[in-house]
Amino acid sequence: MALPNTENVVEFLLARVAELPPAARLALQRASCVGDTFDLRLLAELGGTSAGAVQSDLRPAVEGGLVSPLGASWALGADEAPELPEEAWRCRFVHDRVQQAAYRSMNPAEVRETHLRLGWMIARRREGAWRFEVVKHLNLAADLVVDPTERVTLARLNLDGRQALRAAAFGPAAEFFEAGLAALHPDAWETDYELALGLHVDAAEAAYRLPPSNASRRSSTW
Repeated sequence: MALPNTENVVEFLLARVAELPPAARLALQRASCVGDTFDLRLLAELGGTSAGAVQSDLRPAVEGGLVSPLGASWALGADEAPELPEEAWRCRFVHDRVQQAAYRSMNPAEVRETHLRLGWMIARRREGAWRFEVVKHLNLAADLVVDPTERVTLARLNLDGRQALRAAAFGPAAEFFEAGLAALHPDAWETDYELALGLHVDAAEAAYRLPPSNASRRSSTW
């Protein structure tokens, strides 16, 4: 997709997004919360509809050069291809600026609510590496996670930042642990000692290992 050579690319694309039919704009906005690539079936679950309906909604965005289908489901018809593998259902934004524009076109409350729903949905659908996707979405909507049990779950999910710590990704690890600490109940030392201890110890280690350019985060973590 050829983008205009100006300093206002995102503003130009915001106008393009605003010109889409409402259903296409909504699908594009939800997709922007998922990432630069997204699954039609995940968007269908998010909207309480079918993959075929999402495909139909997104068609103006595809025809307008904002989104590109990656898999065979688009050509076959999403509802006619239930047995296709996961990658057959994927689409991508043609440029990261398109995703940014779609994301910015949402109001902050819609953004947080969408991330909250995506986080719990993915948690129900997947295991393993997808846990990081769950944490990413839920941390972006942490203020909406108010149920005490769900906040404990969020804190435990952020303890998976240990994988980033072992991979020497100290910045992301520190972000996970900080979010986990923020999710802890004030009485966590009494009610969930091991979780509280793990988050505090790992947060301190991640902060210690951060490069000097992140010294402010190191001091705030301690």
